[in-house]
Amino acid sequence: MELTLAEYAILLISFARIFISGFIFWAYTKNRSKIALYFSAFFLLFALQGIFRITTIFTGELIFYFFHVLTLTLGSAVIFEALHSIGVKWIREYKATEAIILFSILISYYDTFVLGGLNSELANAPAMIITLATTGTALIISGYYFYLFGKDIPKIGRMLIVEGFILEGILLFFTPSLVRLGLVHLSFAFGFVFTLAIGIGWFFSTTKKQGKR
Repeated sequence: MELTLAEYAILLISFARIFISGFIFWAYTKNRSKIALYFSAFFLLFALQGIFRITTIFTGELIFYFFHVLTLTLGSAVIFEALHSIGVKWIREYKATEAIILFSILISYYDTFVLGGLNSELANAPAMIITLATTGTALIISGYYFYLFGKDIPKIGRMLIVEGFILEGILLFFTPSLVRLGLVHLSFAFGFVFTLAIGIGWFFSTTKKQGKR
């Protein structure tokens, strides 16, 4: 089965996210900053969800769709842990990360093995909306709390991070409509721009901090 240009674009975007993830992880090995490790994992998960989606299209195997949904939803859990590391205490108190992980596993199983995976996305739009809206809401909450608690992050870097998370979260609410229109590649393209803003914000923050030392 040959991939379309749109599907090649999704792969390209995914590999670009892997590069960003690797760069941030390299920075983590230098400064051992926990938040860098979380950001690296976030970019890696968002990259893998694109790769698993294309693998599903190419092979038709449901297990890859399961991993596609799982890696998409788990990104929020990683960012919630990053929020905990900068002082958002209710995440640990209410076991928010654990709740997201459990939700991710259950919704991934339901979307894949109960509803039928990729082929059922259009027929089961409500399920897709619930999955993406939940992840989108978590990302918007993350942006809000980075704004409130990220006081140690230089202003420009913090605003890029905040805007990136909020816009990515809002995008997920519109993704079901893009899927119905056959424009899922546009969702990935916009998503790449927004996650790139997060990466640039993080990088700008670290370089500013190093400059102050």
